[in-house]
Amino acid sequence: MTDRTGVRELEEQSLVELADKPLVPSFRIDDLDTSHVRGVVRFGPAHHGSRNAVHGGAIATILDEVLGRISVQGEHDRSRTAYLKIDYRALTPLDAELQFVGWLDAREGRKYFIAGELRDGETVLAQASALYVGLRPWQEQD
Repeated sequence: MTDRTGVRELEEQSLVELADKPLVPSFRIDDLDTSHVRGVVRFGPAHHGSRNAVHGGAIATILDEVLGRISVQGEHDRSRTAYLKIDYRALTPLDAELQFVGWLDAREGRKYFIAGELRDGETVLAQASALYVGLRPWQEQD
């Protein structure tokens, strides 16, 4: 099944892959609305960094992908990342089901200030803060 974002569901309640974004690891969103997102991600061998851990760029990629979804749940159906700050707290394991959570800190017009975390159980692996800007209708051309 493919929707307007190119998400292909592999099977019911399974991880999804973005057909048009092959660098994004497989993930599943369990809860999403205008104020939060929650789900799971699994990093594979393609996301290997050093010391048998996930590469930091792959961590930033998944956090950008899932946190940005909060900004397109309401008034704006497209947004762009203005900034994304990642604090790496612990080595992120490969081939493990990890949890992500994100929340809307504030909104000022088209600006969405969003924060989030990547976790392995109770261990915080990475924390993110981001600004997404909702696009005006004339900016939404692909």
